[in-house]
Amino acid sequence: MPFVAAPGTAQFVLAGTFANSEVVVNVIHLQRKNDAAFLPWTQSELNNASLRLGVAWQRLVPLISNNVRYSEIRSRDMGSETGAVNLLSVAYQGGQSNPPIPPSNSLLIQWRTGAAGRGANGRSYLPGPVEVLTDDLGRLQENYRNDLTIAAQGVLTDLGAASTALLPGPPLDLVILHRPKGSPQTRSATPVITGRASNLIATQRRRLPQRT
Repeated sequence: MPFVAAPGTAQFVLAGTFANSEVVVNVIHLQRKNDAAFLPWTQSELNNASLRLGVAWQRLVPLISNNVRYSEIRSRDMGSETGAVNLLSVAYQGGQSNPPIPPSNSLLIQWRTGAAGRGANGRSYLPGPVEVLTDDLGRLQENYRNDLTIAAQGVLTDLGAASTALLPGPPLDLVILHRPKGSPQTRSATPVITGRASNLIATQRRRLPQRT
């Protein structure tokens, strides 16, 4: 598919492994708050945003299996095909020591914009739900789901907080990208206003172990 610009938006890929073998990827799109000019991102801005996102994402990491390890955050400016890029090495490991269920099963974080329709909202599939915190029907224990929802809300809070040494750079919005439209084609985005955990385990076929 040809590249379609999303002015003012940057893409961040949190990448790692499950059990040191299966690839883990979570993709997030961010915009700077109040960036009415949709300015391009510099590499320095991408790096600061990656640091901020890393702090925010660590609210969720303790709630997933310690078989999950994130090793890098890759980012790029989506405003043009030749936009700035950045790579930040990290070392985040899940905090749950109980046995996980298979890697194709995920915790589902639902990102809501307040607009109706599936295309107006987004999802993050977190690997590493642990068996002891789910039931035989694939539902999360209520307290576990509540903890995940609180953590998801915390991600949004950290992204949107004023700049500090721990949260460098300008405040950010997590956004949902929409389909290309117009001529020339561009992508628009809508800020997320809330995050919550689904009560059911989700599945991702692309996280199935490789056949041999």
